[in-house]
Amino acid sequence: MSDALNKIILEAHKRSFQRAFETAVRTGTSLIFTQDDKIVEVKPPYRYELVRIKKTKKNKKK
Repeated sequence: MSDALNKIILEAHKRSFQRAFETAVRTGTSLIFTQDDKIVEVKPPYRYELVRIKKTKKNKKK
């Protein structure tokens, strides 16, 4: 494969891993993947919390 195609594939892989990681954090689930022919389960060390956004004068309806 050409270098340009390899670069595109690696960028797509990075984006897909980032999306999967963010989804795992939001849902509180683990990521499961294979590494060196072994199944690995990783629980992201982050917590997702809903935080209320305070209204500013701009956002308030008149």
